[in-house]
Amino acid sequence: MRDYSTPTEGDIRYPDEIAFAFNPSPLLIKGTHGQYVTTTMTDGTHTHTERRIAFASNCQFDLSALARAIFAEIEKEEPNTAQTTNTNHTIAVDVSVETYVDALVTLTFTFQTTYIFGCLRHGEVFNPIRKRTWFKHYPFTIGIFAEAGNSIAYVIDGNTSSLETFNDTGIYELPVETLGITDYLVIQDNIGEISATTFPNVFDLSFSALDGDDIVDRITLDVSEEQCPKALYLRWLDNQGFYCYWLFSWLGDSDVSEVTEDILRNDMNHYTESVGYQGWFGHREKRASTMTKQAGASMVDAETFAFLKTILNSPRVDRYLGRDGDDEPQWEQVRITAQSTPWQRHKDFQDFSFSVILPTYNYQGV
Repeated sequence: MRDYSTPTEGDIRYPDEIAFAFNPSPLLIKGTHGQYVTTTMTDGTHTHTERRIAFASNCQFDLSALARAIFAEIEKEEPNTAQTTNTNHTIAVDVSVETYVDALVTLTFTFQTTYIFGCLRHGEVFNPIRKRTWFKHYPFTIGIFAEAGNSIAYVIDGNTSSLETFNDTGIYELPVETLGITDYLVIQDNIGEISATTFPNVFDLSFSALDGDDIVDRITLDVSEEQCPKALYLRWLDNQGFYCYWLFSWLGDSDVSEVTEDILRNDMNHYTESVGYQGWFGHREKRASTMTKQAGASMVDAETFAFLKTILNSPRVDRYLGRDGDDEPQWEQVRITAQSTPWQRHKDFQDFSFSVILPTYNYQGV
């Protein structure tokens, strides 16, 4: 956390430059002479304000709730361009301390924090050096967090192809389908300023930068020609705000029929079919069906298993349906069942499996 101190406003501890909307994000004001403290958070379009009374010269807020409220108002976009995505937002926070002695005096302190739509576990590294796989016949993007002015180099099949500089701070989803990759892609930190961060050993909600070289291979992307019409190609949002993709094997289906009934009342008269096909039985009946697909990946290494496991905690999972007449990818929202997954952290050649729940289809009601 960052610190700010003045004789009148008191000591203020406020979030770092990067924060997560589902981690605590405390704003602590101690020793203030103010009677009221107001915080206003805005991304330039959406604004939320909270006002509290100082108690014993202290006041505290959890800004993560206001950050989540802003994310809830943002329309979800497709991650198909090299622009900062709406899984992160730079939010300005105004802290106003109101003091009244002979007249009302308002003192204002302003800071900015980039909030990520995610949650970081203790010891987990955000924006790490990582290895991913692109299944070449399916849509794909690769996410990276960069600050304004950072630069990356695309090394395609061993040859440096192009450079890209970022104008804003945030998560970028980089499209790779048009780069002409044959075997592999390496995304390098061109000037050595893209950092990975983590919580320190003492969990005080502060970030610590991890040291790196001047030029680092940030992301290694292998290319796979694998494709299968029965496979499940899924896209999900992980806990760090990055979009993830994988081609899972199809392991089988199960279909559950659901029945709902409306009980009828007819004031003690005879039941008839005039109120519906099942009218003689005193109710209306509706049918629905929910299909669950078993999916998995066999004999994956430990790093890939840990990566795939993030789908189990994702609030947004999409199934790829193909491309429309304009060659745009089409996705269907699905859900993942809650489950317990055995996992040996450093063991390679493990099998990963889970269940995908497709949208419920409502059939006839009579």
